Amino acid sequence: MKVILHADDFGFDKDTLDATIECFERGALTSCSVMVNCEASEEAFDYARKHPMFSYGVHLMYVDGLKPVLPVKEIASLVDEKGVFLPSNDVRKLAVLLRLPKEQIMAESQAQIDKIERAGVKVSHLDSHGHLHKFPSFLYAMKFLKVGGVPVSKVRGVQNVFVNAPSWKSPNTYLNRYFRWYLDRNFMNPTYFYMSANSMDTFWADSILRKMDLLPQDSVIEIGVHPGHREKWRQLEFDDILDLADKIKTTRKHQLVNWNEIRS
Repeated sequence: MKVILHADDFGFDKDTLDATIECFERGALTSCSVMVNCEASEEAFDYARKHPMFSYGVHLMYVDGLKPVLPVKEIASLVDEKGVFLPSNDVRKLAVLLRLPKEQIMAESQAQIDKIERAGVKVSHLDSHGHLHKFPSFLYAMKFLKVGGVPVSKVRGVQNVFVNAPSWKSPNTYLNRYFRWYLDRNFMNPTYFYMSANSMDTFWADSILRKMDLLPQDSVIEIGVHPGHREKWRQLEFDDILDLADKIKTTRKHQLVNWNEIRS
């Protein structure tokens, strides 16, 4: 099958920047998504401009004390008194209850897209920090965003491949089915998506390869990680994606692609 090896958080800080570049240089990534207003964003833009053979999404940011692109007064419902984004859990609850203004979400999202495009980077798709884009009000706002001057066509779907599958009894399982249906209906994305869910998902390369063997071989899977060295969990994901990439190259059963190669 076709496989996108993808890193989130490109540009978050120097550590994640360097680890992600190392993965690219070692053939363990074909794609990443950029955090456009963080410590190492400019270095991420520079790498993307110089390496157009990979795909670069926008890792839309709405949470956890990160800084917005727009002035605070334009997105007052999305930030706290210090002018930074609210904690993830607070934003998720507000989004599910439709208590976040879609206009402010659209404005900040478009500003993040515009920033990377002004830096000369071709945007392949959209995803988000903490997968916030799958939640109402963010979910519905996606349809009104533009990439390259036209309505966005590629947005990451909801995870549907797991090492340790969530309980079918969980309300999140049913919510995620709806979110996945909506995203698949309105945007292009890989049919399958795996990302390490927590610190229990480690040393997963062999498990994911076995699961891939059971999937339709004419389909596409995105496998996502958050490379880094400073934090243990990031180092584990760095190691896992290198291991997976090496095994894919050894078996020659699968084809490495990026987001630019996804077609309807």
